[in-house]
Amino acid sequence: MRAALLRLNLNISKPDNTVGFSVLEAMVAIAILAAGLLPLLVLQGQFLRTTESLERAEQRLKAREVMLARLENINLTAAPEGFLKIVGGKIEWRASPALPPRRVKALNGSPSNYEITLYEVEIRITPDGTDSPIAPDEFSLHGLGWRPLQRVLDTF
Repeated sequence: MRAALLRLNLNISKPDNTVGFSVLEAMVAIAILAAGLLPLLVLQGQFLRTTESLERAEQRLKAREVMLARLENINLTAAPEGFLKIVGGKIEWRASPALPPRRVKALNGSPSNYEITLYEVEIRITPDGTDSPIAPDEFSLHGLGWRPLQRVLDTF
């Protein structure tokens, strides 16, 4: 029994047979883990920036859709410049003739009583404030303007 206790004491006192991790091994493991997780953190930051960029692009597209829908109903000959208030901002336009006016033909090929003009339209979208959901944007497109060549009452 004494031999077993002596052997037990010898086994306990030997540092070679200890079980577990040393502080140095734990520090190396943490450093390896940090080096592995750092690229994931960078990737997450890029993902957030990309998501924010996509949200801003979606806001710009929605504002452009609103402007295009409204511009379809605007006679650019009668209103070559103006503005529209929208939720969170304002849309301004300025039109200048891209081609000279020309007379429209009726369905049967005869000259009609209207003249149309193709306009180059510059559009600016401006937000109301810093917390507005609208992103500032500028773009240009083509639009039509028309005017009657004679008054409607003159035709009767």
